[in-house]
Amino acid sequence: MDEESGLESLFGKRLRELREERGHTQAQVVEWLVDHGVSYMNTSTLSRIELGTRPVRLGEATVFARYFDIPMAALVTTSDNYRAIDLVSRRHNEARNRFVRFRQAVVDVSRHQQSLPKMLEVLDEVIESEPKGSELLKPVKWLRRNVLDFVEIDLVEETRNLVAETEARFEQGEESTAGRFLNSRDTRG
Repeated sequence: MDEESGLESLFGKRLRELREERGHTQAQVVEWLVDHGVSYMNTSTLSRIELGTRPVRLGEATVFARYFDIPMAALVTTSDNYRAIDLVSRRHNEARNRFVRFRQAVVDVSRHQQSLPKMLEVLDEVIESEPKGSELLKPVKWLRRNVLDFVEIDLVEETRNLVAETEARFEQGEESTAGRFLNSRDTRG
């Protein structure tokens, strides 16, 4: 086997390993490639590339590397370093995506906190309009207290506390405490 066909075979092997490790089907990869400029790609061609029986074109190799978000060299190296590169790349992408979702969640929660004081006014009107002893008063007062507690949450302080707790638990090898908030507040009527 000459060096060129050896590289084709290695490329195909790495490609298949990455695809299977990430749980992607050939059809999913092909769909992405077609959407990103490799319009002629199909599952049969991908299968032959993975088997090393069809040479990969430089443009295709570049798009494959983009798909897996790894350096192209990771697809043709004989070193296991590509796995480390891939792992770090995936963890970084996951963290970055979670950060984007975190930022959106903070915006959403902040908007709700800002809108809820008007809802307190609605509840106050209900409380004032209901006769004493009404069955509706107890759950409305309970709801009002919970809404007020939520409005008074300091998002910055909550975030600092969560980060500190998560760092401490990470150092101890324990899981995250993100659900702590829901379990630590008294929601009884």
